[in-house]
Amino acid sequence: MLNAFKGDTFYEIRNRCIISLFFSTGIRMNELIELKLQDINITTDLIRIQKGKGMKERFVPISRAMKRILIEYLKHRQEYLADKNPDCPYVFPSRTGQKMTSSALESMFKKLKHELNLQGEKISCHTWRHTFAKNYLLNGGDIFSLQKILGHADLESTRIYLQLNDQEIKTQFSRYNPLDNKDWLY
Repeated sequence: MLNAFKGDTFYEIRNRCIISLFFSTGIRMNELIELKLQDINITTDLIRIQKGKGMKERFVPISRAMKRILIEYLKHRQEYLADKNPDCPYVFPSRTGQKMTSSALESMFKKLKHELNLQGEKISCHTWRHTFAKNYLLNGGDIFSLQKILGHADLESTRIYLQLNDQEIKTQFSRYNPLDNKDWLY
């Protein structure tokens, strides 16, 4: 799905960056919309979320792959806004160079579903958040770090993402079972 926007138009590059950012960080839709240029620190590989849920500030790491995508996007963004609104502070501007709306973002996902012939599937900003969280855990990330990344006040909110199917449980069991993973056993 990340390859759905293969083109080199500003909108395709922007939308690829948006989807990648959701998948790479698990940020909320409103957090993405409110994201300003000053919130991205390419040097420290951190994104500052100023207006998270409950108006709490937090910092979310940027992966190496996401950093490359962001750098490419920000170059195109600057060119795109040159004759529209070069002073736009938002990372992801609308077509007119203003702050993107939630309905514009939802429309992007509807269009994506249609183009990929996935009308029966649920694809939304929150779906990407859930996908990030579940993959973070399946790849060996701990739930306590995930709690901080997602901006959850309590661990119970993060536990929602622990719902694994039987095959995922079996894979995790095989990978992390202490008895099966000790050299002294053999």
